[in-house]
Amino acid sequence: MAGRFLLPLLIVLAVVCMVGVVINNPNTSFLVTWGGARWIVAPHGVDLQPHKAGRLVSVFRTRFRVDTPPSEAILHVNAVGAPVVWLDNHLLWRPGAPPKTVKTALSLDIRPFLTPGLHEIHVQVDRTRGFPLLRAFCDSLKLATGENWEVGHDGRNWTKAWDAGRDLSAEISSKFPTVDKALLSLWWVFLPVFLIVFLLAVVFYRDGKLDGDRPHRPVASLIRWLIIAFWGVLAVNNMGKIPLYVGMDAIQHYQYIEYVWENRSIPIATEGWQMFQPPLFYVLSAPLFGLLKSLVGPANTAFLLRATNLLCGLLLVELCYRALRYVYPDRDDLQSMGTILGGLLPMNIYISQVVGNEPMAALFAGTAVVICLRWFSTGTVPSKSAAVLLGLAVGLSVLTKPTALLLVPAIFLCMAYLVFTCHGRTRESAATLAQHTAIFVGVAALVSGWYYVRNYMLMGHFFVGGWDPSGSTVWWQYPSYRTLHQITTFGESLSRPMYSAVHGIWDSLFSTFWADGGLSSVCAYKGRPPWNYDLMLSMLWFSLLPAAGIAIGIISGLTGTGEPMRSKLFFPAVCVVTYLLAVFYLFLVLPIYSTAKATYTMGLTPCYAVLGAAGLNVLMRGRISRGIVLGLFACWIICACGAFFVV
Repeated sequence: MAGRFLLPLLIVLAVVCMVGVVINNPNTSFLVTWGGARWIVAPHGVDLQPHKAGRLVSVFRTRFRVDTPPSEAILHVNAVGAPVVWLDNHLLWRPGAPPKTVKTALSLDIRPFLTPGLHEIHVQVDRTRGFPLLRAFCDSLKLATGENWEVGHDGRNWTKAWDAGRDLSAEISSKFPTVDKALLSLWWVFLPVFLIVFLLAVVFYRDGKLDGDRPHRPVASLIRWLIIAFWGVLAVNNMGKIPLYVGMDAIQHYQYIEYVWENRSIPIATEGWQMFQPPLFYVLSAPLFGLLKSLVGPANTAFLLRATNLLCGLLLVELCYRALRYVYPDRDDLQSMGTILGGLLPMNIYISQVVGNEPMAALFAGTAVVICLRWFSTGTVPSKSAAVLLGLAVGLSVLTKPTALLLVPAIFLCMAYLVFTCHGRTRESAATLAQHTAIFVGVAALVSGWYYVRNYMLMGHFFVGGWDPSGSTVWWQYPSYRTLHQITTFGESLSRPMYSAVHGIWDSLFSTFWADGGLSSVCAYKGRPPWNYDLMLSMLWFSLLPAAGIAIGIISGLTGTGEPMRSKLFFPAVCVVTYLLAVFYLFLVLPIYSTAKATYTMGLTPCYAVLGAAGLNVLMRGRISRGIVLGLFACWIICACGAFFVV
């Protein structure tokens, strides 16, 4: 019994250790407050733009009175940035060289400078990639930073400092209706749909089957083709209607493709904003770019290039269907619900309509996932040729975006589980596992490794991120620091989801998974994506149902590996948890609001479909509960289909 909860316990311990390591790392800006001293910052708004690195200076001060000098007075100073500390006219500390760490910790003896009377502490903090922050205290003087301190920039204009834990909202979020108002504005659509589906489910279904076991029940294969047809209509309708600037760094992705075509070479990371990306998507898109440019001209070419990603999104629908066929071969109902969930996943729909490398990377990663799910469904040790195919899929995905490397631990666990289950824990089993792992890793390395070796030779790093100082631009973005509040709260995405990412990781993931909560990064431009916002906002409340289904599926996969059906959920559950842990860690160490995007997990779409179907099946065990679930799911389908269809 205890073994069922061993893996979840290890995951919790991993999260705790991750937070602890980041807190104690002086090269991260994770802020923890203890005692009475708070981290303070100069007042600021929520600025959504990326900023080039440049010097920002804040001067913090406080006054205090000493009646009788204490026998000991140690001033503890923690700063995010480089601090210069004065007591009255006495310089207590000035760094002799630029600090090598993000955070600085000092303990200064101020007892020799204390006399009866009024004193003033000044702390100047310089920072180049974000807001300067300060935390300081002296227990013997009962001094501690807080909003009673003042902050200024020129030594004359002073204002009250802010607690760094203050929760702020992006101004743009108030320009949209709240989720409840959007939902109420469409009650005349959702209420009839819910009631009709609810009544049909209650009246005609018995234990998951229609009365009389009628053969004309909709089948998953038909649903798969209907969703693919929807994607086709969506592509034809939307391709030329969405402005070119819509999409995460869309213009820069266009520039990468054009660079490859014009120069017949792959750029290095310093040559442009997105030039750090692996090249496969851009190399494959370049010939299409050249052909379209000669046929229809540059203006139309930019729109037609979107066809590649729309095709990738459409093929993900097929991958979801195949995955569900493997996992639930005798459950057409679960195949149907999972295909709908995976095929209409909002993050896939909105990101596949613009130019970028995410959909193609997701297609190859999703292919690798389906290969592993097929192994689990057969319960046999994969052949060497299957290991080659798996290595090819992972290699192509990593050559498009390195995110798919996160699949490697889960794939190894999958192969180990199958080998040791089929042949027992023998020396021959260990040799077979080592052989298959070597084939899989070797093929993946041959396909994609050359690019990362090239990076190392040219840049000194195998992986170069968009935030890396060795890239083309050193930049930072709001909020530039992390607090416990940002990892322990959730709810803004259920009220005002637009740019709710500034509130914390969970709102960021939810709002970008179930809606375009980042507005496809159009904050840098006037306007907004041409989505149907009442439907998209309404979808967030309905999305709580499939989100609960996925969560239940994950829990089942992690805690019920001994049961036949649940054992098939183990691999997708491990994949999702691995990706979430990676996003969580990136969120902790990279303090910009756009870090925790759910679209990074787009390659796990077949996993979400499988897990969601399993969880919804649990929620539909009774007649009434089945009716409620299907009624709400029908409303979600309407939102998912209509939210991103441009009229």
